[in-house]
Amino acid sequence: MTMPGAVRLSGAALCAAVLLTGCSGNEGLEGEWEALADDPEIEVLTITGDKVETQGEIACPGTLDIAEDGLTAAIELDCEDPDPQRQSGNVELKDGTLVINWEGAEWGGYIDTFS
Repeated sequence: MTMPGAVRLSGAALCAAVLLTGCSGNEGLEGEWEALADDPEIEVLTITGDKVETQGEIACPGTLDIAEDGLTAAIELDCEDPDPQRQSGNVELKDGTLVINWEGAEWGGYIDTFS
């Protein structure tokens, strides 16, 4: 049985898409996220692979260590002038909202939310 050319092409395109996306594990986290707060320290967080870039009062690059579930990660910012309250923390995707729980004082750290 021979397949029509369009079916073969569609199958090849699907295989290529699967191979290109691979198992990076962060498809849910990747993208440009805007802060939900009115006057945030970080206005925009952009995630591309295991790299992050922040915009706003805190504007610097950083990295993610993505968990196997693809919906959580450890974040570390590499700012020239680091903000002691927002250097490292944990990222979690909850119901379409990106939440960062920053490591901080004994009572806990700041929490930033993005959509």
